[in-house]
Amino acid sequence: MLALLGAPRVARADAAAVAEALFRAGTALLAEGHVAQACAKLADSQKTDPALGTLFYLAACHEKQGLTASAWSEFASAIDWATRTNQPERVLFGKKHLTQLEANLSTVRIRAKPLPGLELRVDDGLLSAAVIGTPLPLDPGSHVIEVTAPEHEAWRTTVTVSANASAQSVDVPPLAASTPVAAPARERALQDGARPSGSGSSWLTWTAAGVAAVGLGVGSVFGGLTFAERDSAHAACPSNRCAAGGLDDIDRARAYATVSTAAFGVGVAAAIGAGYLLLRGNPSASVPASAGASPPPLSILPSLSLREVGVAVTTPFE
Repeated sequence: MLALLGAPRVARADAAAVAEALFRAGTALLAEGHVAQACAKLADSQKTDPALGTLFYLAACHEKQGLTASAWSEFASAIDWATRTNQPERVLFGKKHLTQLEANLSTVRIRAKPLPGLELRVDDGLLSAAVIGTPLPLDPGSHVIEVTAPEHEAWRTTVTVSANASAQSVDVPPLAASTPVAAPARERALQDGARPSGSGSSWLTWTAAGVAAVGLGVGSVFGGLTFAERDSAHAACPSNRCAAGGLDDIDRARAYATVSTAAFGVGVAAAIGAGYLLLRGNPSASVPASAGASPPPLSILPSLSLREVGVAVTTPFE
């Protein structure tokens, strides 16, 4: 519990220390006239551990950098913070700079036809669709405006904002409907109800065919051995009386017969499976499925036990 309670405090202390170091570096750079570098340090400090004093310095730095919209927004936030914490001197300081910035503030009004799911981005920053038709303060320079909506093609343009006070409007044309992307051949086959043949079913078919060949071959070999041992046992055991080695011949005949039967069972099951997979993978031999429905899976497995060998065919029904 001590570790859990102490960890957040240590993290908070580290964040405050980092923010203080960035703040001091930023103010020193600002005093030396390195405005761009100073603003970057102050912005990182405010992001690491927000503080009212840092926010005022950051707003003043952006004002010196000529980013009128950023400075205006930061001074407005700082004034609200100072008002809530009862710091009237900082409120007066902020309002003085806010008035000066508003005289040089440039705005852009974006007008677009409402669409469901409409999204507006300015310089990759996502804005609420509610800002459409509202003058947006923007810093001097070039800005990319992008408008998107589901099932419509995106529209974008670039506007240039003057360093002097200006107001301009951007009219977004009606977004063109996007062209549906053609579905892949395999997906179209599934949508049309056909059973596509793929590499997966191909190798499975050949594997089943190989197992069938091996099973039938092994079954044939041990079947021949069974008949040979049976004939030997009959010769050694006339009238149900066995000479030396006759019982061994009988045991071997039974063992060979069991192996032969099992191998034949596996071979037949694999042959049936290979045939089914071959038919399923051939679109011309398959029966089209109904729209929106997939064919029920069919399982073909050998059934082996001490007393019997067979083939189990299973399929679900709805």
